[in-house]
Amino acid sequence: MKRDMDLIRTLLLQVEENPAHLSREAPHADGYSPEVIAEHAKLLIQAGLVDGTDASTRAGPMFLLHSLTWQGHEFLEVARNETIWKKGVAVVQEKGLGMGFDVLKAVLTKLAQAAIGLP
Repeated sequence: MKRDMDLIRTLLLQVEENPAHLSREAPHADGYSPEVIAEHAKLLIQAGLVDGTDASTRAGPMFLLHSLTWQGHEFLEVARNETIWKKGVAVVQEKGLGMGFDVLKAVLTKLAQAAIGLP
């Protein structure tokens, strides 16, 4: 499975919007299978972007997402704006850099700084 940064962003926005709900039920996202969502939820926990719990059973993987961490908030602040997000993803893809988290965050940060007039 390839990491999908659009799904990562979607899940982070969900956690921010309603952490109590995702502490009780698995996250969801239209167009993604429960298995793919579970794997991405696990990645969010492993990366330290969210606090969460492995609630997997024999029926399959499931991760409950409790709250954003400081790093999760920091990433979401530069990834929140749809225009900046799309432009940042396009820049990374155009340069053929792959969608590495640190590279994407750096590009998004630069775009956000430029949007408010910082060098």
